[in-house]
Amino acid sequence: MLGMSSLRRLACVDTKLSLLATVRSVAISGFWHEIASSKFSIFPRNDGLTY
Repeated sequence: MLGMSSLRRLACVDTKLSLLATVRSVAISGFWHEIASSKFSIFPRNDGLTY
């Protein structure tokens, strides 16, 4: 049987891991957003302005 301190420690580790996963996914999505926005500014899309 796990004691309260062990359960508390497991909950803390689980919280830290989920927080790290969240931070990592936000960082990755921000990174891809930067790539996409810089790509579109470097290579502007032709919106049909030249007929």
